[in-house]
Amino acid sequence: MRYLNIEQNSPEWWAYKVGKISGTRFGQAVSTRENMLVEELADEIMNGECEQSDYVDDDMMFGIENESVAIDLYEQMTGLTFLRGGVMQSDENPDHIASPDAYHPASETLNKNIVIEVKCTRHGKKHLKRFTSGIDTQYLHQVANYFAVDPSLDEVHFLSFCPFRTERPLISIIVTRDDTAIQSTRKTATFGTLASEGRLAVVSVMAQVHETIKKFNDFEF
Repeated sequence: MRYLNIEQNSPEWWAYKVGKISGTRFGQAVSTRENMLVEELADEIMNGECEQSDYVDDDMMFGIENESVAIDLYEQMTGLTFLRGGVMQSDENPDHIASPDAYHPASETLNKNIVIEVKCTRHGKKHLKRFTSGIDTQYLHQVANYFAVDPSLDEVHFLSFCPFRTERPLISIIVTRDDTAIQSTRKTATFGTLASEGRLAVVSVMAQVHETIKKFNDFEF
């Protein structure tokens, strides 16, 4: 894995993401539901830029304003120091990336590679749900993507931050690739399994993307 110290949401960060699959798109890549991921990636590559949305609701703004607060608190609790933001790029596939909220490479202090994914919430009930049930289903593939991009990654620390639950404003859910991500009557899978499935899906999707661009450019009326 290659770690690039690029500030999140900077012009350089947006430029680097063009035509690449990261956390949210990783879930789309493995989804059996119809989506426009191939067309979206092809359009980005042909345009040379990502389509950026200016829409920010109250929950999103709350997350933006409190993400660094949560990481600061976690550093105080653990005694670890984390690199903020950045981009992780797969050695296997340069079109496959992850954008951690914070990253701790293995060190003398702790011989583990760790990624932090922060989710801030204004709602105590959501914070309590994570405490009792773990990571939200909608974020499972985002977490698995970190293991897919970096085979040497030891742990993902999923942080839920809710300052209004003053008894315990920060929850840390620590997962490894061997931990169960999905367990139901239809499927049981570890984060490692989701990562392996996803790596294959990423290769397939990117092949479709480049084939779509080629066919579009070569088409003659």
